Amino acid sequence: MTTLYIHQDAPKDGYYPIRLTLKRAGQPDLEAEAKIEFALSGQEQEDLRWYLEDYLQQAEIVEPITVKQVEELMRTRGEELYTKVFTANSDTQALWFSIRNDLENLRVEIATNVAEAASIPWELLRDPQMDSPVSLRAKSFVGVPSDPNISFVPIPPAQDGRVRLLYIVCRPGGGRDVELRAVANRLLQDLGQDRARFNIKALRPPTFEQLQQELRDAKETGRPYHIVHFDGHGIYEDLSKSQLADWIAALSRLMLVAKNSGKHGYLLFEHPGEDKMRPVDGQTLGQLLYNSGTPVLVFNACQSAMYEATAAPKTVAGVHEEIRAIGSLAQAVIDQGIPAVLGMRYSVYVVTAAQYIGQLYAALAKGRSFGQAATEGRKHLQLNPERWVGLQPRTLQDWFVPVVYEARPIELFAAGQPAALGEQPELDPVRSNRALLRYVPEEGFIGRDETLLALDRAFDSHRVVLLHAYAGQGKSATAVEFARWYSLTGGLGEQPFVFLASFESQTDLNDLLNQIGQPFAPFLETQGIHWSAINDPAQRRQLVLQLLRVVPILWIWDNVEPVAGFPEGTKSQWTAAEQNDLRDFFLQLKLDPTSKVKILLTSRRDEQNWLGDIPYRIPMRRMSNSDAARLALTLGEERNLKRTEIADWQPLIDYCAGNPLTRAASGVISRPEITPRSRRPELAA
Repeated sequence: MTTLYIHQDAPKDGYYPIRLTLKRAGQPDLEAEAKIEFALSGQEQEDLRWYLEDYLQQAEIVEPITVKQVEELMRTRGEELYTKVFTANSDTQALWFSIRNDLENLRVEIATNVAEAASIPWELLRDPQMDSPVSLRAKSFVGVPSDPNISFVPIPPAQDGRVRLLYIVCRPGGGRDVELRAVANRLLQDLGQDRARFNIKALRPPTFEQLQQELRDAKETGRPYHIVHFDGHGIYEDLSKSQLADWIAALSRLMLVAKNSGKHGYLLFEHPGEDKMRPVDGQTLGQLLYNSGTPVLVFNACQSAMYEATAAPKTVAGVHEEIRAIGSLAQAVIDQGIPAVLGMRYSVYVVTAAQYIGQLYAALAKGRSFGQAATEGRKHLQLNPERWVGLQPRTLQDWFVPVVYEARPIELFAAGQPAALGEQPELDPVRSNRALLRYVPEEGFIGRDETLLALDRAFDSHRVVLLHAYAGQGKSATAVEFARWYSLTGGLGEQPFVFLASFESQTDLNDLLNQIGQPFAPFLETQGIHWSAINDPAQRRQLVLQLLRVVPILWIWDNVEPVAGFPEGTKSQWTAAEQNDLRDFFLQLKLDPTSKVKILLTSRRDEQNWLGDIPYRIPMRRMSNSDAARLALTLGEERNLKRTEIADWQPLIDYCAGNPLTRAASGVISRPEITPRSRRPELAA
């Protein structure tokens, strides 16, 4: 492999010393040096930040020329950087011309001290004779640590040919936060059949305390995680002046160091306390990953790789002091011996993060090194610049937002030699239980992430949960979709079981017990127990309770409102004794601390009169505007409508708020003989 090593030293008299080393197999190294004066002005930095973080939300009122000016800034400053480095003298010119025609096989490594890491945006580096930056032409473009003495975590073997991924979805803002699966869904989609190459588990609950326990347990059992992926929020602040100051004080006491003042990068984990979040800095996270043998950290978090970059760079003695002074989370993690880290330079849009992360994992599954996979994801952003915010796409050149560090080429899968996968049970319950298929919308499940999030968090601490809403809001479909999400992300272990009982017709407790006992009859026979031979209801009940202490199961009880009579005042088909049997069964499960079952009830009311305080209740809200917009796009694409035509009937989609009748309504208004009011000649004026 050909490697271009660019070492940026601390500035002297306002000039950065740049050392270039070109390493090629079988050839002597080429070396060159340059001294450059380069800095983005405060206004240029603000222009870039506005373009990457604010523009899409203001696109309707922004003049196109303003956007072009920022994109031109990226090009011209990149060309200026090239000129100052590679045309500085004959040595730098000779070095560049020896590789410029073979960039597709080049690995570029950028080494800086933490204090200088953001002072020069190397990803913009661009030869004026080429149509794209070097970071979009090279095979891999990565940052590397400048300290050669760091001891890095080795790559653990992939058991059964699978890479172990711990996925942390932190949404401290609850239903007002980023959609629960905004990034994860794209990851699973882009992996496709290669999904089987990953053993994915979501951290539940997504707290830093639980992360410590999970990583420690994984190492102790000889199955350390290969990747920890944080999907949430990051901040770059001086927390000593914020409402989270107590965490900083506690951290300083625990680490026996001086007060952690100044700006630093933090990831925000969920926390059950009053603040709902806990900030964790790079040094703390890096130490945990190192001690647990985890070599890769990925985080698509706001400002997660941010530094304080100024037009007048400062010098700080010592890498560790620089980390505390500058607050670089990503490089602080590397400093602890984690060989591969990926973060985001700006507050990335969710659509960008999802698109990029999906491509990253798809490339890793094909045997690409971490740096190459990250670079391919960057190229994908550049080649596919449309970002959908609402119903109108906008182009955004945000390909240089991801920042990847790779101490050495890290291959989690052997390139060109797919590992033989051990047998794996079906994780998607819809594929293994056809009874669930009727609840999957034909156009696919859209939105409802705030409800899925509420369900996910509820089952962290509750065994019986009730989802209630008016008819037609999609409760049953949401329950089944939750079962799929929960199963695919390890919520039910490595062999998930999901059962669904419908109360559309009378179903007593004995019927329900049989729904569990019958599928496990072969297992019971190995224990000398014959389920079909047990006729005593009490004995059956006790046996099922024992099974539920051994096997993690998600059990959906759908549309339970008829049990107590629905509408209110209607005589129930269930006797009072039968209603009490069901209620007592719930209570037994709730009070059993060893039970592994999760029961999800759906109803058109809160069932307070029947179940009292047994279940944890979640009211289902109307569909959000963004979900309604996506539903409109999906239904329109089914009917081959133009996006302008879809926009004409968006108000109806909003009004229907996700009700299944939306499909029928959209089918009527999309008929060719029905013309929207906005395009009728008599109403055009």
